[in-house]
Amino acid sequence: MMPAPAIKITEAVRSVALRRPLKPVVIRDSEISGFALHVTTRRAFWALTYQPRGLSPSGKRWGGGVRHEFCSAEMMSVSEARGTALALKSQVRAGRSPHHEAMAARANVEASRTIIPTTVGEALDAYARALSARTAPSEWSRRQAVHYARKAIRLMRAETLPFAAIDVRTARLLFETMTGSQAEKYQVHSGLRRFLTWARRQDLVAVNVCDLLERDERPKPGKPRANVPSLKELRAVWTAVQSESASARDAVRLLLLTALRRDEGVELPWGEVDLVNRCLVISGERMKNEEPHEVPLSPRALALLQARMPANPSPHDLVFPSSVGKPIANWGAILTRIRKAIGEADSPKAQRFVFHDIRRSFVSLLSDEFDVDALDRAIAHKRSGVAATYNHSSRMDARARAFSRWADLLLDEAASGNVVPLARRVHV
Repeated sequence: MMPAPAIKITEAVRSVALRRPLKPVVIRDSEISGFALHVTTRRAFWALTYQPRGLSPSGKRWGGGVRHEFCSAEMMSVSEARGTALALKSQVRAGRSPHHEAMAARANVEASRTIIPTTVGEALDAYARALSARTAPSEWSRRQAVHYARKAIRLMRAETLPFAAIDVRTARLLFETMTGSQAEKYQVHSGLRRFLTWARRQDLVAVNVCDLLERDERPKPGKPRANVPSLKELRAVWTAVQSESASARDAVRLLLLTALRRDEGVELPWGEVDLVNRCLVISGERMKNEEPHEVPLSPRALALLQARMPANPSPHDLVFPSSVGKPIANWGAILTRIRKAIGEADSPKAQRFVFHDIRRSFVSLLSDEFDVDALDRAIAHKRSGVAATYNHSSRMDARARAFSRWADLLLDEAASGNVVPLARRVHV
């Protein structure tokens, strides 16, 4: 089929071609070679067809040329379209290809859209990825930072909003209306402030609105917990977890025996367990202080781990996996059952047992027998002052004696008839 003969495109021609309903037609201009009005059943547009110089990416000649669409025929007048077509032809004569330049520009815009966040939620995801790529602070600290940043944004209902929606009024209202403990408010404020500091460095926001809050509007740290469970209470916790799953039961009991922080203990992989040398060697990225931590194992703790050890564990396999092989997640429910079992369900919140209390009891109840430096090293506290500069001893012997003594006190069968014997099973 022969193409329709070219005619001069005028406003009258354009008006007829744009009558509704649109009918497909291509009207070629008789004065500007390659310039045409294209109409389909849905739209109408101006285009210039031209022959690029050189070869196509496949190494062949361009054949019928390239059609470059440059504007809607309903938005651009005929005179404007003719002027644009002439300017494009001038670019072609200079060796450029307007169509391919436009495609490259569009690709750059799309790429920037996928990299640069446009909403607060997208920025949070980028923030989490940026933190996960770092080696400091510790993995625990990075997870905490993301958790509380997400909580702040969720409470502000700002996940799908642009950053402009977060102003000082929003932040002020968040902390005035937020429920929860003083310590929780402080953590949420800290998480939001760190996230917005990162966003400011990425030029996503001009200012960190947390810095605009008055001093008395910023949440203060909560009072440190002072609960020091007695040996009797800790023995009750040991007994209370007997009805939990084997993984949860043994994880809690290892926390009782080693005074580790909860995540340091319950997310323990077999690669950090050294049964030959009777110790745990926890990597620095999992520690709050970002330093590797060696925990001498008492005979009781060693027996617990030996009883759990599979025949050929992978270094990355968890010692205390959930039923789906991931870290146990329902610690809130487990703590509720423990408190009910030991009679603390209705106690004031500050006096209810939490796993971190074990560390406080460990130091407090052993302080008459061991010096504070050895006990601090045992629970991975950093030295400070002169000791940090000059004292680099590991105090490993003293730490081993402290953990052995702690296990004897905790599981003294003469003092408690509730001790459950640990099965011993060694794979050679």
